[in-house]
Amino acid sequence: MPISVQTNISSLVAQKSLGRTNERLQQTLQRLSTGRRINVAADDAAGSAIATSMNARVRSHTVAGRNTLSAISMAQTAESALGEMSATVIRMRELAVQSANGDLTQTDRGYLDTEFQTLAQEIDRLSESTQFNGIGLLGGAKTSISFQVGIDATSNDTIALDFGGVSVGALGLTLTGNLTGGAVTQAANTGGSFSATNVSGSVSATANSNTSITADTITGNVTLSANSTSAINVSNVAGSVTISGNSGSNITVSNVAADASVTISANSGSSFTVTYVEGEARSYSGQAGASISYTGTGDEMAIGIGGATEDQAKFAIGLIDGMLQEISTTRSSYGAKINRLERSYANSQNQRINLASAESAIVDLDVAKETAALARSRVLVQAGTSVLSQANQSPGIALQLIG
Repeated sequence: MPISVQTNISSLVAQKSLGRTNERLQQTLQRLSTGRRINVAADDAAGSAIATSMNARVRSHTVAGRNTLSAISMAQTAESALGEMSATVIRMRELAVQSANGDLTQTDRGYLDTEFQTLAQEIDRLSESTQFNGIGLLGGAKTSISFQVGIDATSNDTIALDFGGVSVGALGLTLTGNLTGGAVTQAANTGGSFSATNVSGSVSATANSNTSITADTITGNVTLSANSTSAINVSNVAGSVTISGNSGSNITVSNVAADASVTISANSGSSFTVTYVEGEARSYSGQAGASISYTGTGDEMAIGIGGATEDQAKFAIGLIDGMLQEISTTRSSYGAKINRLERSYANSQNQRINLASAESAIVDLDVAKETAALARSRVLVQAGTSVLSQANQSPGIALQLIG
């Protein structure tokens, strides 16, 4: 190799090698200071893109887990309130059973009924006051609330819970009266009038020619069809009401239970009037009457256990059993959903842990490996510096030849 003064090739080569070694040393120091193998996309372009996607899903699973815990807390709040409601209804049943005993006077039953009605009011108060983050859980109409328990936008990433629809009226405690007997059926009779009052069952009247038909305080359904009569009066019905194909001057329906239906169709009469509590579908069609009066609200009637006889108390026992069954069914539904949400939370956390582990394998630093690289780079920097120093002295040989 020629000896040159103008260009020191040995120095240039040493500088290049020392620069590369110094870059590796700086990268190693950066990785050790951050604890990450990938600090900029240039460190590993593909790995950086994959890790970013994984990190987004890991963080989304964290939020989904919080959503699930909120859903569990919300369901537990509703279930706890239903537990208190169940205890209240059980006490009401105790009072009803006591009132059904024949050795009590009307005054005695009045004392029992006072507590009974107070407990009924407490059920409604619990229903309206039970909330979670300002959202009613028991009162009002039944509403489905969807919870985002997954990290995507598919139907498999949400779980819906039903809240609301729990009150004295919604649970079936909506009538009064001394109800006796079973179902009543009237068919193909002529003349006179037909009246069914305080019936523990359904009422049916078909193809009768009567001056009037009356159905009042009925626990079951009322069905009136193909009758020819001057007046039809239906009131205080726990079940559904169907009036069709009748020929009469007046049809009046009032105080039908909130969860029942009213269907009036193809009647020929001068008028019909409907007044009832808010509830399920109401259908009116094909009327040949001259006037129609419709009122969409009315007063719910409360069950009582007072009176001179035990009839009201005995009827209340049956309705209370229905309330207990409804409350228990709703509580069971919440319990099942809570268990499902807990499993969903555990699965989400498992996915989060495994994704975080995979991300860590891509971006996190192997400290043992990097400290070894640090020691190697430091030795190479020291060696490179020494070699560069010697290479810079090479042109001095040419001076010795000149001199």
